[in-house]
Amino acid sequence: MIELVTRFEPAHIRVMDEHPDLIPLERSDGWADADADTAWPVDPVFVELIQSDALQRLRRIHFLGAIDFLFHPNGKPGCRRHNRFDHSLAVGRLADQYCRWMGLADRERLHLVAAALLHDIGHPPLSHSLEPLFRERFGLGHHEIGQAVIRGEGAVGQDIPGILRSFGLDPERVIALLDHDLLTGPINVDTLDGILRSLTYLNPPLRRPRPDQVLLASIQRHPQDIKLIDDFWNIKREVYKLLINGYYGVMADFASIHYMSNMAVIEKDVLFWDDLRLRKYHPKLFCLLMSIRNRAWVSGDMPSWPSQIKGALRVFHVDTSAKLTDAGSFKMRYRQEKSWLWLPVPPLRPGDRDHVDGISEEKELF
Repeated sequence: MIELVTRFEPAHIRVMDEHPDLIPLERSDGWADADADTAWPVDPVFVELIQSDALQRLRRIHFLGAIDFLFHPNGKPGCRRHNRFDHSLAVGRLADQYCRWMGLADRERLHLVAAALLHDIGHPPLSHSLEPLFRERFGLGHHEIGQAVIRGEGAVGQDIPGILRSFGLDPERVIALLDHDLLTGPINVDTLDGILRSLTYLNPPLRRPRPDQVLLASIQRHPQDIKLIDDFWNIKREVYKLLINGYYGVMADFASIHYMSNMAVIEKDVLFWDDLRLRKYHPKLFCLLMSIRNRAWVSGDMPSWPSQIKGALRVFHVDTSAKLTDAGSFKMRYRQEKSWLWLPVPPLRPGDRDHVDGISEEKELF
């Protein structure tokens, strides 16, 4: 806790391109998204789901939400960014590999992979950044919205239940499998892709395993496999420490909620928007994010800004005394703790221009 507070002191905060812990990679470093793999999917039901408007909408929702507007993942400005579509296809492919390795019956495999493919179908614009506000206003998070979409009850995705049923799949069974250990356990396909994808935003001296390598290790659980899983859990700790719970990560999420919560009215249909549409109707929010990146307010009047904010702190550690004897023992070995901290916020200084560098460049943002 003390370390995180220390790193939030203004003297230790640098602009994005100079931060020692947040050096963008010069290239993708071998990262391959599932949609670039022409060998998957082979099942027609997954092809149709991927082509649906509901899943295609995820192309326009940034993977890390507001954080994406403060960093250039995978290299220099203009490089392709990660999004929830990339992530969903990768999670679906990992689930398919798992089912085949485990020899599951085809019908169970199709249901489980469909759940994996659709697990993020309910993400609102800016992903997790705005989700707490929408849950407060409407009582809905991306899990509840996703279930509505799979049932055909959302503003998007009315064709999803029809696609599933046309291939003999039960939408309610797919919804039930969203709570399967493969998607919710300590070492799950969602987290495997999500953490290792997030690692591409950083350049720490960490070896990056492939998600399928860690998944296979979690099934086999040989001594060398356990070391690989331990390494992954330590990578998760670093991703949270440097990126998600880091200064820019916390500030990006806070600024998004701070701006939107001051709106007199937020219509419920915003839950089904994407980042492009949000930016069209709320450009000042993105000016605010760019101001945080530059540490200078660059457009219009200075916003009302608190001197400190409440931030979540997640700490991950490996309990080496707990042995991986079965699937249930993962929760004993791979631990996480959550607490809250009040974090000091340096004031934004006035800028000397009335525009935001790069924000008009569509290719830089999407």
